[in-house]
Amino acid sequence: MLFKIQTGYSHKALTAMAKALRKTTRTAKSRRTRIFGVLVIVFALFLTLPKSGEPFNVDMKMILTWTVVLIMILAFVFEDTLNGYVAKKRLLPGMTEAETTFYEDHYCTLTNVGKSEFSYGNITDIAETEEYFVFLFGKNHAQVYEKKSITGGTESAFGAFIEKATGKKIINLSARTKK
Repeated sequence: MLFKIQTGYSHKALTAMAKALRKTTRTAKSRRTRIFGVLVIVFALFLTLPKSGEPFNVDMKMILTWTVVLIMILAFVFEDTLNGYVAKKRLLPGMTEAETTFYEDHYCTLTNVGKSEFSYGNITDIAETEEYFVFLFGKNHAQVYEKKSITGGTESAFGAFIEKATGKKIINLSARTKK
């Protein structure tokens, strides 16, 4: 069976790719970063509390501290979106659209820049969201594939094919709670 997938590397696709990286290969680092961030936020908020018996005064230090806390909270909430934005800015010209053909022993991706061949053996993990399959190659590298553009079979048939070709189980991120 020959599968083909047309993928647009849009902000949405790159955000899904960032989420897959965060929830798979970067889980330990992400957890440590979030724990450290929460500790910093709690410490900063604790420092802005008035000492016993003193009135609550808002000064520039407090405004600056609360602004930094707000920025940190927003960064945690929109982490994947921010990472997707940065990835979009780092894309090479001509790499925003890709057509990938999946063969039994390898797959080829064609972009406006050229043709690249990949071995299934280089894939460390496979993740799945509601709209995308994501192939992970390490902590900083991944490829994303739109499910709606799969030709040559169904989404489940493609999933079964990829699991067999790579020897890896697909990690379903759609079933997990959204972060």
